[in-house]
Amino acid sequence: MLALLSGPAASCGGDPTPTPPPTPAASPQTPAAAPQTSSTALAQAPFLARSERPLRAKPAGLCAGDFDGDGLTDLAATLVTPGTWLIWRGSKTGLPRDFKDQACGDFPLPPLALPRGTFSAPQAAQAIAVCSRSTRELQIVAAGFSRITLDETPRALAAGTIDGSALIAVACDGLRLEVLRDGAAALQHWKLSAELPRC
Repeated sequence: MLALLSGPAASCGGDPTPTPPPTPAASPQTPAAAPQTSSTALAQAPFLARSERPLRAKPAGLCAGDFDGDGLTDLAATLVTPGTWLIWRGSKTGLPRDFKDQACGDFPLPPLALPRGTFSAPQAAQAIAVCSRSTRELQIVAAGFSRITLDETPRALAAGTIDGSALIAVACDGLRLEVLRDGAAALQHWKLSAELPRC
């Protein structure tokens, strides 16, 4: 530590020669302790090799969650065009090559994992929300599949819980914020103070 500090001390006008730290006085009654060694080898952290999955089109986004409630991490992706969502079900041996897919409309937003046990998903599972900019639809993938038409083109998608109620919020063109609460049949409409940047 002193060797590291000698450079800054010298540049600030201090003495460039560090003073060695004082050595503790040896006690005649206490012998010096022998260095401790361990007979057990250090446990090595598990290492997972990189795993790749080919896609047939440019991805729009990716999210991870437990979409089937089995306690394993699944992966969801959306493809730009043709607009498609894909789901890989996690397994104890890793991510399989097989996937489930469904058309969702071109130019979708990135998929979003919803709070566990909401929007018709089983209690231990997470539903997925997907929005298409070409069809102006909010799609929810859970135990079933539902579509809700939006009034304007979606630009951003978010989810969370407010006052104990799960909700999905979609920011759209036309200064609109569309909000769907868990269990509600219709969207609530709010006005944004400014337009969102286009991407």
